[in-house]
Parts: sequence; structure tokens; C-alpha cells
Amino acid sequence: MLIDHAHSSPTLGWDFLEFTFYMGKKLTIYMIDGTEYGPRLGEIGNWVGKALYAQRASLTKIINREEFNNPGIYCLKGDPSSESYEEKIYIGEAENVGNRIKQHLVDSKKDFKEIIFFTSKDELLTKTQIKYLESRLIVMAIKAKTAEIENGNSPSLPRLHEADISDMEYFLEGVLAQLCLLLLPGVPPGEENFSFSFHWWLSPTLADLQI
Repeated sequence: MLIDHAHSSPTLGWDFLEFTFYMGKKLTIYMIDGTEYGPRLGEIGNWVGKALYAQRASLTKIINREEFNNPGIYCLKGDPSSESYEEKIYIGEAENVGNRIKQHLVDSKKDFKEIIFFTSKDELLTKTQIKYLESRLIVMAIKAKTAEIENGNSPSLPRLHEADISDMEYFLEGVLAQLCLLLLPGVPPGEENFSFSFHWWLSPTLADLQI
């Protein structure tokens, strides 16, 4: 707890303190195969979702996990076609993420190197909700202008009840918190230089942050 500042009230005749609370988040990252740069599962305390990250070469190790059978949103990361950017991003949604990823694996147009996808622990994300999340992410990525966005355009936001919008914005907070932590470029085994940077394509202010 951090005390912001104190006020004195002449009308009430007593002093009171105004407190500002800064709430932290607990992020658990599980190394699925036990290796530093292998597939990772991310979860935030009291958040209803979970994140799965993998490099393309290690997808076969996790593609049969139950999370891949659920609805969710995903991001594919690869090399850009323009020298203006350092990476290329494709954002998508699917009612069965595993089936969609398998389609991308045999699609020569989807030459990605890394994937991260997000689903809910209760498996109750609806088609409309994941389309809402997809649209929000695409718009944010395009506005950030820090990566080549492979999506041709940003889909319009679907109609949602205001309570569902609040739920999805809360879910989106967890997505954004984990994107910058789980989408780190892997360092090949035996690499001596362990000081590397990541480029978070949703926020130019965090780009090229040294770890």
C-alpha cells in the first residue's frame, strides 16, 4: 500500500488520508517440456483464461493438449516481407484452435515461427466473444504500427451485451499482460548471448525493451 497524499477538511474538523492502492498480478509460467525455450503455459491469478506459447518446431509436443480443442484467439508471429518491420503478425480466432492451427501448418501462406493462443479455463467463450477479442487485438496492432500485420483489414466489432463487453475487456487485460512476456524470441541451445530484446507489437513504448 502506498500513501498518495493527505488532506485536511476544515468543515469536518479532522484530518484524513487518501490511499492509493497499486495491485500487482501473479503470473505463473509453466515450462511444459521442462526446457527454457520450449512450449509454455501462462496463467494469471484469478484470471479466467490461460495462454499457450510454442515455437513452430515444438508444436507437435503440445498440439494434442485439451486446450487446443477449445475456442480462443491466437497470434502467429513470423518474418516480415518488408524491411520496415522486424516481424509479421497474424491474428485469428477459432472455435477449435487446434484444427485451425493444423490448417495453417500446411498453408504455405502462413509461414510463421511462433504461436501464442488464449482460451478460457471454463471453455465457455462463445463465437461472438472470440470475434470481439480478435477485432480488438487487430485494431490495436494496426494502430501501434510496430509490426507488419498480415490481416487484410480489421473486422467490425460484433454486437455484445454490455455485461459481456465488460467481461471481454477484462479478459483482454490478461491477454495483453501475457503477450509481452510469452512472445519472447527463443535463444538457440548453446547460444552464449543471453541478453536479448523483445518487440511487443501492440505497444511502441515497450518496443526493444532489453531483458
